[in-house]
Amino acid sequence: ALAHNTYITNLQLANSNLLKPQGHELAESLKKNTTVQIVNVETNGLDSAGLQSIATAIKENENAGITQLRFNNQRGLGQHFGRPVEEAMAGLLAKNYTIVKIGFACQDAHWRLAIDRAILRNNDLARRRRKGSFMEPPEETVVP
Repeated sequence: ALAHNTYITNLQLANSNLLKPQGHELAESLKKNTTVQIVNVETNGLDSAGLQSIATAIKENENAGITQLRFNNQRGLGQHFGRPVEEAMAGLLAKNYTIVKIGFACQDAHWRLAIDRAILRNNDLARRRRKGSFMEPPEETVVP
């Protein structure tokens, strides 16, 4: 139902007892949904494979409008999600230009740097969109 829903923009599922199978179901829904902007699945029982599939699904959805993605503090995983999840998040953010906030602690320095750079880029693009200078070409100075 979430895959084709056009009314929900804020999906707050923090501490709602989501388990491993629901992570993959949520990923399938996010693969098609274009209206959800905030996804918060913090403090649930999702596993690394579910989080990785969520990242891959959002990456495959070119029309995703997600601006915030939070999945910190999963039961059984704690703060460490593993390198595959961190790599999937870095791959997602390399392709996605709308996510400006991500809620999870990256342990690997390489993936943390890639994620931080992408978040910085996305925040700059969001600022430019707000100011109206996103589509304007840069001013060229003419030297006499």
